[in-house]
Amino acid sequence: TTWLRSRAVGRSSSAFSAGVALCHSLRQPPSPHAASSRGMAELESSWSVEFLVFCWGGPEPVLGEDTFTFSEEIVGDLVSTHLERLRHALGSENFGLRWIKVRDSEELSLAATSEALRAEIVWEKERRHVGAFFFLWPTLLEEERPGYVHAEVLFRAMALLEDAGAECIFPGPGSLYRSLTGKTWVPKLAEAQVRSHFAMPATVSVRREDVTSGGWLKGAAKVLDELRQRRQGRKPRGVPEEVVVKLGYSWESRDVRFCAAEPLALGLVLAKLFSRGCHDCCIVQEAVDVRCEMRYHVLNGRVQDVRPTRFPQRCSNCASPSCFQRLPQNLDAVAQSCFDGDIGFLRAVDERCRELIGRLLAWLQREHTDFGCPPYLRFDFLVGDGGASCDSAPASAQRLAERARSAVWTGEVGELGSSMCGWEDGRNYVFEAALVKFFRRCSAECRPGGLASAGSTDERRCTRCLLPPAAGATPTGRDRDAASVGAPWRRGRGRGRGRWRRE
Repeated sequence: TTWLRSRAVGRSSSAFSAGVALCHSLRQPPSPHAASSRGMAELESSWSVEFLVFCWGGPEPVLGEDTFTFSEEIVGDLVSTHLERLRHALGSENFGLRWIKVRDSEELSLAATSEALRAEIVWEKERRHVGAFFFLWPTLLEEERPGYVHAEVLFRAMALLEDAGAECIFPGPGSLYRSLTGKTWVPKLAEAQVRSHFAMPATVSVRREDVTSGGWLKGAAKVLDELRQRRQGRKPRGVPEEVVVKLGYSWESRDVRFCAAEPLALGLVLAKLFSRGCHDCCIVQEAVDVRCEMRYHVLNGRVQDVRPTRFPQRCSNCASPSCFQRLPQNLDAVAQSCFDGDIGFLRAVDERCRELIGRLLAWLQREHTDFGCPPYLRFDFLVGDGGASCDSAPASAQRLAERARSAVWTGEVGELGSSMCGWEDGRNYVFEAALVKFFRRCSAECRPGGLASAGSTDERRCTRCLLPPAAGATPTGRDRDAASVGAPWRRGRGRGRGRWRRE
C-alpha cells in the first residue's frame, strides 16, 4: 500500500477558481490529453483530495484483449499518467493515494469496510474530497477469474464508501453501474409504450423461480407466449424463429446463447445458464437480423469514435457468438463487406444510431438525476439488412431513412469499464473525463446552500472543503426554492451528500 500522508490546510479564494478552470479547460476539447496538461498547470496547491484505488492483487495476472481496465499494466499506466500529474500539481501535502489490492471477494469486503470507516474520518475531520476507483469486474458466476469479484460484494463495497462520503469516480456510482452491467435497464426500455422509441427488440425478463416452479418446459412455453404478445406491435408477428438468452454481469458475450423459439430448446438453455451461477434472472429477446454492430464511443455527450464489428460465426457447442472481428472504420469498406456496397444505406444507419444515442442519453439523465449521465458510454447497435430493395435505381433519402429505422436495434449500453474495441488511447480520454466529472461535482458542492457561516458573510466556507463559493453561484432546483424563503440548508450525509437538507 502506498500512502502519501496529508493534513488539512487553509484554502485561498483562488482555489475554487483554479478547480473551475480545470473543469472548463477540459470541456470537450479537440485534444483531451493536451488540454488536461494545461488544466493541471493551472491547478493550485490549495485543493485537498484523496484517491482510493481498488484493484486485483492475486497471483494470477488479469488477461483480456483490448480490456480497458484491470490488468496491472493498464491500471499502473492510468494512475501514473493522471493521478501522479495531479500529485505534482497539488503538492504531496494536499494529495493522498492509497492502493488496495484484493485477491478475492472476501478481501474486498473486508477492505471496503475498513476504508469506508477511514474515509468518513477523513471527510469529517480533514474536510478532504475522497474519490474511489474500482478496477474490478462484477460477476455472479461460480468460477471467478482473475480480476472478477462477486457482484453483490462489489456493489456493497461501493455503497459503503458512498455512504461514508466518498465518490466512486470509476466506474461511476454503484446504482448506475449495477443497472448497466446487470442489464436491468433493458426490460424498462423494451416495454410496449417506449420500445419503438428506443428501437429495442421484444424482451422478456425471466426470473429463476418463474421457470423452476412449474418445470423448465412449462416455464419456457410461458416465456415464449409473453414474447409473442410483445411482438404484436412490429412485423413479422407471431413467435420468432430464434431467441437469444442473456445473463447480466457477463462480459465478452460469454453468456449469450441463441436457440430455436421452442419450449424444449429454450428450457434447456435456461436450465444450463441458471446452473452456472447465482443469477436470479435473465433476459430473453427475439433474435434480429445482424450484419454488423456499430459501436459508438460517446464522451461527454458527443460521439468521439465509431467502431464497426461483427461476430460472423457461432460456437458449435453452445451457440454463442464467436470469432469476433473488427471491421475497417472506412464506411465504404464496411458497406462493401456487409451491405453489398450500399454506402447510402450505411450513412442513413449512422444517422439513425446518433438519433437513438440522443434519446438514450436523455433517458439516462432522467433516470439518474443525482449523478446525471456518466462522462463516457459505449452504445452498441445491431444493424440488419432492413429489407433491401431489388430495384437497381438509387433509393431516395426518405426511403433510406425508413429502411434504416427498420434495420437498427439497440443492443447494449456499456459503462466506463467497457472495452475500447480498438480505439487507440481511448482509455486515457475516458479516465480523464471521469476525473473532470469528479472535480466538477466537488466544485458544485461549494455553493451557498452548503456553506457554514464563520463570522461575516464574506468569510463563509463550504462545510466539506472550506472553499469559498464561486462568484455569482446560486442554488438550483429544490435548494433554490428553499433559499428564496431564507430557509437554512446544510449538506446531507451518505448517498445524498450532494443534496441539501433543512436544518
